[in-house]
Amino acid sequence: MFQFTSERKAMTIVVRDVRETNPNKFLVFSKGADSSISKMLADPEGEDAKTVFEDVLSYAGKGLRTLVFAMKEIELNAEEINWKNSPEVSVENIECGLTVLGATGVEDSLQEDVKMCVDDFRQAGIAVWMLTGDMGLTAKQIGI
Repeated sequence: MFQFTSERKAMTIVVRDVRETNPNKFLVFSKGADSSISKMLADPEGEDAKTVFEDVLSYAGKGLRTLVFAMKEIELNAEEINWKNSPEVSVENIECGLTVLGATGVEDSLQEDVKMCVDDFRQAGIAVWMLTGDMGLTAKQIGI
């Protein structure tokens, strides 16, 4: 597993399908921000990718938090590989050449009384700034 980091804005896992007869066949699944996953795709300009990223913009325009999912199949000699230190299983070699699977748009409601609190601050003349890790369009819609 490659844990999520704010630098990569993605998380990736490498798994073996135990039903698969080839013990060296693995699946790579990644999830993350559209800007990160698009850089990992084998064909970021392909029709599937364009459709998914159009969906992401649509979801963000509704104020939804978005995630993009992608995957690929790889072959590794599982018995000979050093999973901790091998260049074959480095982030750079694993998180590339992916195929886009889809995207989600999830409502992430504000905590209770946030609107009332922001209104009170504004009435008191206090400037309010919203900081978010979401894409700009999502943040703008949440702010509205």
